[in-house]
Amino acid sequence: MKKQVSNLTIVLLIFIAACKKDHIPQTISSYPIKVGNAWTYQRVDSVSHKMDTLMISIPGTNIVNGKSMYLWVRTSSSNIDTGYVFVNNDTVAFYENGILAGTTDLLIFPCHIGSSWSGSPSGGSLDNYICTSINDITISSKNYIGTFVLSRSQSGFDFSASEDVDMSSGIGYIYYHRHQISQHVSSIYTLSLLSCIVLE
Repeated sequence: MKKQVSNLTIVLLIFIAACKKDHIPQTISSYPIKVGNAWTYQRVDSVSHKMDTLMISIPGTNIVNGKSMYLWVRTSSSNIDTGYVFVNNDTVAFYENGILAGTTDLLIFPCHIGSSWSGSPSGGSLDNYICTSINDITISSKNYIGTFVLSRSQSGFDFSASEDVDMSSGIGYIYYHRHQISQHVSSIYTLSLLSCIVLE
């Protein structure tokens, strides 16, 4: 009798776990770009052999070339950089190094497994994006269920790079990993989410 109860418990647990997986969204519909939002990351840079904290915030908007853009401020212990984010219907374009330098990232929604797009937004490089999978990830002792993994490949005149990002529509980037080879030098750059303020 005890064995039958035990077997029934196992079956129920498997069923519950399967139901939870079924309720994980299969599409990410947006990136949380709103004034007041902020993210704090642990940053690791293999080139500078440095690990520090990077805060990204959206303190307001500005008119640039006749378009309303969100300010994208990155603050670390060594400097403060201001870029822009432009949201146009289903497209989110990041200009981290200023408008003249071109976009540093380009997201198109809705995004689901198999979604892909390409462009040449930054410095003449060719960028290819593809949403590869849905993942469960633990960052800074926090569990994130059902994150979307977006992979990006870049190739330019003297460099190549690959990126993998875990993100969700309610949070944004949770984990970012970049591997770049430039002039035969390999480098790794990561961001791991520590905390965030995301307004609804």
